[in-house]
Amino acid sequence: MVSEAGPAPEGIPVPAPAQEERAPLRELPTILLAALGLFGALLAWRVAVAGSNAGDANDAGLDAARARSAVVVANEGLISQAREAWLDYERARRRAEAFVGAGLGPNGDQYYKLAAANFFFLRTDYLDRDGVYDADAQRAGLLADAESQQDLDFETDFKLADDLNDKINGLTLAGFVAAIGLPFLTVAEATRDRRRVFPTLMGGAALVAAVILAVLSWA
Repeated sequence: MVSEAGPAPEGIPVPAPAQEERAPLRELPTILLAALGLFGALLAWRVAVAGSNAGDANDAGLDAARARSAVVVANEGLISQAREAWLDYERARRRAEAFVGAGLGPNGDQYYKLAAANFFFLRTDYLDRDGVYDADAQRAGLLADAESQQDLDFETDFKLADDLNDKINGLTLAGFVAAIGLPFLTVAEATRDRRRVFPTLMGGAALVAAVILAVLSWA
């Protein structure tokens, strides 16, 4: 027969059950890794949206530039016609005055009629206070009318595209900085002793720097 073991004799210490040693910083490396993954996903989404908006702004700028060029060409044709009409009006008016001054009223009347016909093609708001045709005023007026009907401000569209591209560059740099922290946090998660402290701090610092850089880039 096998006898059952009795209680340990008095005076002999009984070893305490072994306790599992807790890793320094506990779950912080895992949390930082998860935060890094979430930050990377948000960053990729924001870069994609900004890239799409930058492309749309650039396309809008090209369309506006082409439209403005077409409007300028068409306006110059109208200005040329108006200038010729004003010159014909002035020539006819002066001849009419000359004939009337010379006592040749009927001839003067004919030129007055010709002057009136040419004056019909002119807009009085494009004449200065001396009655002289102002081509610059008509050029500005025609362009303003066209701008009220369609987008001709290509500079604003291109500036928006450039601003978005600058932000994309900043976000890309933030993603690079965040990627530096990935190997540090991976090592920290795999290490269970005090050696995990340094890579955890390095990975956390890279993540914080990347977040700050991303916020400043988009501000």
